[in-house]
Amino acid sequence: MRAVLVGNSPVLSAARLRLWAAESDFVVGVDGGAARLIACGLRPTHVMGDFDSLSPADLADAETAGASIVELADQDYTDIDKSIRYAIHDLGSTQIAIFGVSGGRLDHMLTALNALAKYGHLADVRIVDDDAETLSINGIRRFYGVNLRGRTLSLMPLGDVDGVTLTGVKWPLVDARLGPGGCDGTSNVITADVVTVQCARGSLLVSLHHAASSEAISLPKERS
Repeated sequence: MRAVLVGNSPVLSAARLRLWAAESDFVVGVDGGAARLIACGLRPTHVMGDFDSLSPADLADAETAGASIVELADQDYTDIDKSIRYAIHDLGSTQIAIFGVSGGRLDHMLTALNALAKYGHLADVRIVDDDAETLSINGIRRFYGVNLRGRTLSLMPLGDVDGVTLTGVKWPLVDARLGPGGCDGTSNVITADVVTVQCARGSLLVSLHHAASSEAISLPKERS
């Protein structure tokens, strides 16, 4: 089961969002993200959150249009965190693409990145923006594709990360340690049709930049 979650930051790549939405079982507006979805010409199947950034009129319009309204009032967690959890546990989603969280407030963006690490072992959860797809590495992950060569790949450790091995790139790593104050793995260049990322311990995110050609917009191809 595939879900798209849209937050309340600007969604510039409407074409990419529409592609994901067309291939998804659930299209979720996360609070004010419901208005972002509608602005992109999409109709949410669900609207979730504590509704502090969505007007009552927009909420009523979404419900009239057939969206399921799910109030998530727990203030100990962000709306994105709660919506990911709901998508996994209540909707049965195994792949979740999150749009509309990589712009705007830095604290919101950081909490969204932390959510990738938090839920990445339960489902394929990724943030999609105009530049890249960012996802969590749990154990080993391989990316395949004839359009990989020349693309940028960055590793982003959330704290100290050990046992990092990276192949298929210009600057490979073998059993490396990444973390604050040391090597961080930013802006590597893919040189092969297969890229392998492996992490033994810690929370590691990988950001795979989109292919340069707009014709290469497609659903991702990778295997764990």
